[in-house]
Amino acid sequence: MKRVVRKLIYFYMIFAMALGAVSAGFFAVQCDQSIAYAASVSARCNASRDFDGYSAKCVTVDNEDIAYTAGGVKLTQRRGSKVYDSDYDKYSTNYVYNQLSSAKREVWDNLNDLCLDILTNSGDLDNSNIGYVAYDSDEMTSKQACYLAYLFMLSNPQYYFLKSEFWYGSDTAGNMYVTIIVYDAFVSGADRAVATVSFFEEVESRVSEGKAISGTQEKVNYFYNLVTDNVSYASNTFDQSAYSAVCLGQTVCAGYSMYFSMLCNAADIDCVCITSKKHEWNKVCIDSNWYNVDVTFGDSGTNGSPYYDYYLRSDKAYKSLSYYAYHKAQSFWKKYLITCKLDSGSSMYERGSLPAVSDKTAKPVVKYKKSGSKYVITITCKTDGAIIYYTKNGAKPTVAAGKSFKYTKKFTVDSLKKAKKVKAIAVTPGYKVSKVAKAKKS
Repeated sequence: MKRVVRKLIYFYMIFAMALGAVSAGFFAVQCDQSIAYAASVSARCNASRDFDGYSAKCVTVDNEDIAYTAGGVKLTQRRGSKVYDSDYDKYSTNYVYNQLSSAKREVWDNLNDLCLDILTNSGDLDNSNIGYVAYDSDEMTSKQACYLAYLFMLSNPQYYFLKSEFWYGSDTAGNMYVTIIVYDAFVSGADRAVATVSFFEEVESRVSEGKAISGTQEKVNYFYNLVTDNVSYASNTFDQSAYSAVCLGQTVCAGYSMYFSMLCNAADIDCVCITSKKHEWNKVCIDSNWYNVDVTFGDSGTNGSPYYDYYLRSDKAYKSLSYYAYHKAQSFWKKYLITCKLDSGSSMYERGSLPAVSDKTAKPVVKYKKSGSKYVITITCKTDGAIIYYTKNGAKPTVAAGKSFKYTKKFTVDSLKKAKKVKAIAVTPGYKVSKVAKAKKS
C-alpha cells in the first residue's frame, strides 16, 4: 500500500445517508433522512475535527454540505486494483459494478482494496476513514463520486465497519479524492478483529442453514423469516450497517436490507439493496427475474408471522401500495435500476406464489470484424427489451454474481485471440435468461 502526504485545501462531507431514523407504530416506519441529518449536523459542528494532528474547523455551509478547512492530512492511495478473489466477496453483488464506466470501476476497485485491507488486517486506522481514493473530476463530479462510494457500500455489506458518511476533497495540485467514514468503534484494530469474528460467525451459520434448503424461492423465504424473526426495529449507533442486525439484533431499514442481501448473495441468490430518500429495501432475483422485497415492512414484531404485502412484489404492485413514497428510488439509481415485472400476489398475511416463467430470452449474436489492427465487437439480441451482458476473458457472463460488462455499444479488442474470448448473455424482464453466446466472425 502506498501512503502519500499532501496539502489538503478543503474536505467536504457531501451527505450522511442515515436511513431509518425512527419508528412510529404500525407500518409508520419513518425513515426521514432529513431528521437524522439535521441532528448529525448539529452534533458535528459543536467541535473541530482533527486530521492526523491538523486542526479542521467545522463550518456549516447549508443543509446539505459541511466544509472542513484543514491544514493537512495523510492520504492513503492504492494504485491498480485487485481481482475480487477474497472469501468475503460472496456477500457482495456486482449488479451496479457491471454497469460502470472504466473510470468508475477503478474508483470502486480502489475502495474495495482499502476496505478489504481493513477487514483482513488488525492494524489501527490512522483516521476514522478508509483512506482516500483519487477520482477523475473530468469523469464525475464530487457529488457523483460520493454517490458512487455510497453504491459501493450498499453493494458490499460485508464491510460492516463503514458508516453512511462520504467525504470528498482536493489537494494543492487539484487532484480530487473521496473516502468513506468508519464507525469510531472499529478504528481500533483489536476491537475490529473481535467484531469481525463474531459478525461473520453469525452470518455464516445462518447462510449454512439457508443453503441446506432446496429451491431458490424456499431459501429466500427462509432468509426473510429469519431476519424478521431475529431482528427488531430500533435505532442504534450502528444502524446503517448490517452489524446492528447481525450482532445486536436491532436495526432500522438499512440494517435489515444489508443483512438480507448478505444472506442471499452468500447463498448464490442475487440480491441488491435499493434506497429512496427515506428508506432502504431489496430486489432479489429468482429464476432470472427480479422482485421487490422489503424486510423492514415485513417485520410484524411477532415471530413466525411476518407481513407479506411487500414481499416478492413487482414495481407496479409497489406503486399501488400505501407506502409507495418510501419506495421511490433516489435519482442516482436511474441508470442502474432493476425492473421488477412479475408479481407474487402476496397480501399482508398470506405469501403469494411466483408466476411460472416459460419464455426464454433469445440467444444474443456476438460478431467480430477486423478493422485495421483492431477487432470490432457487435452484440445484438432479437428479444425486445433485452439487456446484454458480456465478458472479454472467456468467463461466463452474469448480471450480478460475477464481473461482466453491460453492453451499450460496439467496442474493440486488439487481437483475434481476444475477440474469440468474448461471450454474452441477454436478460429480459418476464423471461428466462438466454443461453451463453460465443463470438463468431462477422
